[in-house]
Amino acid sequence: MITFRLPEMDKKYNDWKEAGGHKENDGCLFCSMKRATKEYKYWIITENNFPYDRYFRICDMLSPRRHVATLEELTVEEHLEYLKLRKELSINYNVLLENFGDTKTIKHFHVHLLVYKDREKSGRLIK
Repeated sequence: MITFRLPEMDKKYNDWKEAGGHKENDGCLFCSMKRATKEYKYWIITENNFPYDRYFRICDMLSPRRHVATLEELTVEEHLEYLKLRKELSINYNVLLENFGDTKTIKHFHVHLLVYKDREKSGRLIK
């Protein structure tokens, strides 16, 4: 199977999943996150604990503060801020990646904000 993770990180991720990963009855992992890198009115940026380190040197995630499973569940205000952030964050990140369906480990809408290993963009926008 092709993976964005180097073998060591892929093993760490698979070990976490095999140990039960995040259990749904523990509540939503994203909703309980306390370590935001950057906060907005409706959104937060956090570091990915299992980064896509094969190709990217920075692997953050953008997720809504409110629990929603899909983009379609966002309110108008959340969606407008998301569109604004996509444009703003493109200054610091090369890739915005969304996994679909069964490929999502956590059922809370989120996108990955990535910076290629060989690019100059700084990532982790701090204003």
